[in-house]
Amino acid sequence: MPKSTRELVLEAIDRLQIFEAGQEVPAENYAKVKGKVFPLLAWLKAERVLDIFVNPQDEDSQDVPDHVFIPLAMALANEAAPAFGLPHSSMPSRDGTWDPLHRAVAEGPTYFRQQAEYY
Repeated sequence: MPKSTRELVLEAIDRLQIFEAGQEVPAENYAKVKGKVFPLLAWLKAERVLDIFVNPQDEDSQDVPDHVFIPLAMALANEAAPAFGLPHSSMPSRDGTWDPLHRAVAEGPTYFRQQAEYY
């Protein structure tokens, strides 16, 4: 079952391990992580890794496919880490941050249209 943007942001916050289990996430911290969602998705689309549409008006709409939910949450946590004083991986392929996302989309649809090339 697809997940919502809210679930994606909360999973990324959980992976950052900056709050105790069951502790309420302050609105400003939630906003910091949520602010990274759309730039990350735009970058992934530009790099032709993943192209999914997440409704910016309704963060409860189920837009994130299951097969990319966890890897995308890991990537989002990596992008949001500096906002909380945690290290950010500038070379994510070396530490495995992007590897799960690449594996998730390598076997499934990327949702890009194939461009025909004629000679």
